[in-house]
Amino acid sequence: MLDSSRPNGRHGGGWVERVSARGYAYKVWVPAVPRIADQFLQCVVYVYPDLRSAEAGESIGGTGFLVGIPLSGFENAHSMFVVTNAHNIRNGGRVVRLNTRKVEIDMIEVEEPSWIVHPDGDDVAIAAIGLNDDHAYRFVGPENFLDFNLIRQHNIGPGDDVFVIGRFVHHDGRQRNQPTVRFGAIAQMPGEKIRFDDGSEQESFLVEARSIAGYSGSPVFVEVPRWDSGAGRTNTNWGYGPWLLGIDHCHLSANEPIREKPMGRIIKPDWYVKNNTGMMGVVPAWKLAQMFEMPEVKAILAADHAEARARFRSKNSEATRD
Repeated sequence: MLDSSRPNGRHGGGWVERVSARGYAYKVWVPAVPRIADQFLQCVVYVYPDLRSAEAGESIGGTGFLVGIPLSGFENAHSMFVVTNAHNIRNGGRVVRLNTRKVEIDMIEVEEPSWIVHPDGDDVAIAAIGLNDDHAYRFVGPENFLDFNLIRQHNIGPGDDVFVIGRFVHHDGRQRNQPTVRFGAIAQMPGEKIRFDDGSEQESFLVEARSIAGYSGSPVFVEVPRWDSGAGRTNTNWGYGPWLLGIDHCHLSANEPIREKPMGRIIKPDWYVKNNTGMMGVVPAWKLAQMFEMPEVKAILAADHAEARARFRSKNSEATRD
């Protein structure tokens, strides 16, 4: 489970001495880079199409993360799910790769029928997964999900800090998963849906964080600063969050025509290069929350609850005999 009570050090910093182009000394204030707690890194897994590519750590596939739903009445008992984008599964995602306590990787096959996609076509897929105590992981709980009440309570909106944890496929760790953190800010709150070339649409936050291929399925977290930014917040020694803003599902590209030098004339009107605009689309966390209300997911939770109850009774019975 993730602890959302740690202080936010984002807005500290200090003076740094520099020298100007003419040789004059001057100082600039450099804000502190936020330290991301290791527990957030440990909730991330990698998604691959097959065991071979997962074992080799090939630069294909996407990202996922773990969510734990508490089983009421049983302390520290959870139903575990792996979360990623539905398009990662449609593109052949079948193997989840995660770390173990023995400082190695393990691969778990999750076939397509085990994945449950959002009933309204949102780009979210989940699969129930039972992990071993030898697996090294943490997870996001529903108490970490951003919702409309938290948005209103903390006046969350454009400019608020976010961080994204996922796979930088060019250097993501071959012998052990090593997720990479990217930082940015909310650029636009959900409104008009992002429309894709195939006609599909997705309600999304827009986040400026330079998402690239491989980050699809990554958890995106938002945190509220500890100072009064003029947005109607109370000054305090503690920050708020981080909360799960949602799931990275795309990066928006612009089609730039190919031009010749030096006049900049377009060579051919139908030739272009895709240019990453820096904008990431994020499926809101409440779309993920909706999935745990689906009948088939509730059936899984009920089965896990019954199993936990049976274990509890068996344990009490053994204690009574002793």
